[in-house]
Amino acid sequence: MSSVLVPYWGPNATDRYALTLIDALAPVRPVQLARALHLTAGGVSGVLDHLQDAGAIVKRQLPRDTDRKSVHVSLTIRGAERPL
Repeated sequence: MSSVLVPYWGPNATDRYALTLIDALAPVRPVQLARALHLTAGGVSGVLDHLQDAGAIVKRQLPRDTDRKSVHVSLTIRGAERPL
């Protein structure tokens, strides 16, 4: 499906399941989410980008993290109010 159609058709099943997992595990690292969704790092990156573009999640570095490349994902208010 073209990325142009995604906003019209809404989130797919993987997006919805990712939102459910993020809600349950937040803040969650993308690698943890990839394992739970049985996706590659690139696959989960695409899901997270789509959800972030929809305003459903936020990616941020937690203050206590020493690894500057590490991000954690959590829901925004919009993501918690599913469906997108």
